[in-house]
Amino acid sequence: MLLGCHTNQSIIDGNQYNEQKNPAEKFVAAYNEHNIELMLSLVHDDIKYMFVDSAQVYTETKDKAALATYLVPFFAQKPNAKSVVLTSLQHGPFIQQVEQALWVDSQNQPQSQCSLSVYEIRHQLIINVWYLNAYSCD
Repeated sequence: MLLGCHTNQSIIDGNQYNEQKNPAEKFVAAYNEHNIELMLSLVHDDIKYMFVDSAQVYTETKDKAALATYLVPFFAQKPNAKSVVLTSLQHGPFIQQVEQALWVDSQNQPQSQCSLSVYEIRHQLIINVWYLNAYSCD
């Protein structure tokens, strides 16, 4: 499952989006708009989306087409999925972020969880994303 991503300062096609943000923050802003086309424009054709669970790494999607296929039903099932970038720091081709996923569960109760994510950038496009185990944001 993809964890949600959101910056509260974004302008995408008339919506909030800041051109000065790094590619990971732009990706999160596009995610919050559920703008799959813009999300895909920010990733490399060979994008790999992975989750790290203790000593295991699970690859959720292995390329841009797989990511596109994954996102359509994901947004349909979670129409209120958003995420807040709490921190974002870039070192060379890597961007590390703490992201707080926000959603409403089936009982209409607000939920949230945090996760550390690492994005690898190649030619200004996201080529790899690693999400670590989610945890309580308190």
